[in-house]
Amino acid sequence: MALPDGTMVDGTPVVIDESTERWSDVKLADGTRLKIKMSVISGVRSNGHFDAAGMPIYSFDMTPQLVLVEVPDGLKKKSK
Repeated sequence: MALPDGTMVDGTPVVIDESTERWSDVKLADGTRLKIKMSVISGVRSNGHFDAAGMPIYSFDMTPQLVLVEVPDGLKKKSK
């Protein structure tokens, strides 16, 4: 795994027992509305490396999910 400074170190896989991912509602200036959330796939805890507060450093693999809720007609591709 990579530390925040980019140094590669060994880590221990951590099982995700529970994860609650909520949707964020976003409205763009162009009128588009969408929902976004990140789903946690897996995690790794660094072996013997800690942050300034003495807490272990973790790294997570996450997948973004995006759903278009509303798109203004002027932004949609014109059908023939």
